Amino acid sequence: MPQGEVKVYEGCNISDGAPCLPCQQSIKLEAQIVAAKEPALNNLLILRRDLRTEINHHHDPITRRLPPELTSRVFEICSKECGPYNSSDWEIPQYQSSTPLILGAVCQTWRHIAWSLPSLWTRICISLEAQMEDAYVDKVEGWLQRSGQLPLSMLIDLDFSSESTTRTNAGFRRIISIINQHSNHWQNLGIKCHPEQLRLICGDSRGAPILRNLSITGLGSSPGANYIFNSTMDAMKPRPSCVQLDDIHFKSVGIHWSDVTDIALIRSCIHLDECIELLQQTPQLVYCHIEGIDAAESEDWQDYVLPDQPVVLHGLQSLFLSHYEGEDIGMFFQSFTFPNLTHLQLANIDDEDISLWSSITSLTNRSSMCLTHLSIHYVDCDFETLMPILQNLPCMVNLNIKPSHHTDIQVHLLLSALANGFFLDTSGHYQTLFLPKLESICCWGCDSASWDSLFWQSISQLSGPWEDGELATGGRPIRSVSTYGNGDWELDVGSRICTDRNILLRLVKLSRSGVKFKLWSNNVDLLDASMKHHGMT
Repeated sequence: MPQGEVKVYEGCNISDGAPCLPCQQSIKLEAQIVAAKEPALNNLLILRRDLRTEINHHHDPITRRLPPELTSRVFEICSKECGPYNSSDWEIPQYQSSTPLILGAVCQTWRHIAWSLPSLWTRICISLEAQMEDAYVDKVEGWLQRSGQLPLSMLIDLDFSSESTTRTNAGFRRIISIINQHSNHWQNLGIKCHPEQLRLICGDSRGAPILRNLSITGLGSSPGANYIFNSTMDAMKPRPSCVQLDDIHFKSVGIHWSDVTDIALIRSCIHLDECIELLQQTPQLVYCHIEGIDAAESEDWQDYVLPDQPVVLHGLQSLFLSHYEGEDIGMFFQSFTFPNLTHLQLANIDDEDISLWSSITSLTNRSSMCLTHLSIHYVDCDFETLMPILQNLPCMVNLNIKPSHHTDIQVHLLLSALANGFFLDTSGHYQTLFLPKLESICCWGCDSASWDSLFWQSISQLSGPWEDGELATGGRPIRSVSTYGNGDWELDVGSRICTDRNILLRLVKLSRSGVKFKLWSNNVDLLDASMKHHGMT
């Protein structure tokens, strides 16, 4: 449907009577349009648009049957823009961002209802260009005015070169002023811009007192000393709860960090000492995700950054650190205590002085944490290093290990330790002190020597020992086992399949009971290949 057109309800279809008056007028008008020429045609098209809104009013199945308050509720549900904020996904689909305008284009009655509902106008996407058209600026201004005093969710896109910022027109300056005038209503604010353009979104004298979720995406230039709020009054700085910065340095954002509970720094070019400094400023932190950590620039940074005693972050539950090269990463873990940490993810960390694991061991001992999820991807780690840490994590539920290319985690030793770590209690049930709550394990880098009968037997006994062909009572609540070979294409599948039929029968029984197995090597499902080898389906 062409932009600006009004979709009309189907015309009257009355077998024993004449169409309604607007439909009669529409039939006559269509005949005139077919025969008309410029410039009369333009006037007739305008008349047709107005007539269609009148037809919609006469045929409207909603407002003619429901009271205004129920129609308003239908509009709110239809727009889907009035729902609760979801910090993990608050993007506004393009078709939803124009929903209020579409509703208002149906007829005058709908327009009156939509225009009088502030809740329909609380989310908006604004695309800024150096040269702004007045019609677009008027649309944004009217939209924000109709939101009344309700909290706003705004996505602002300044996807043009920072050099063009100095060549803006009056329309651009006006729309920036309109955006800033509503800063006291900002609740969820997303900005995509060059770092130098951050200074434009500065709010007004009332600040942003209800800002809770802030997301800023940089457009590929080095951040300067520009701030989203550059007020010299600390009391005017916003206090968001959730902050996501992509390719923007955290010091380029002038906010109070003391109330932040969720941090996601992606491609942030943050230095190790700044990571420690940042976490010391966020006592309420619950979720922390940092990608891209550089070594500290100053040689004496430890003298003025490291705390005298480990800082306790009672609320931190999830920590993700990735892409670090250098020394001293262990200093980060030595600086804190995380008594309530449940999720720890480490990825692409090159620790040159091997201080990482000793510091994590000290952290787990010091924190008495109940870590349930541990993920290690592309980090130097061997079996001897990992075992003491795992033995101190009795709450572990999910374990995911993908070692760096030049280390061998010796998965067969880990699986053997899990399989052989059971004992009989006084009631005759099997128990284990080694990862007793483990439900899911995923290991990469299984070397070719691992795929032997002992390896397969260990997998079959992760849940517990077998007695008379049945799994013994007690044991671990294993629900998922994944192992992936090292991609040695020189070895055929036959050297890795399970040749012991009894062990294979155990695995099949576990699979049918709900345990999910992904035992792959060279893109071959070894469990499936083993079953075919033994003629099992």
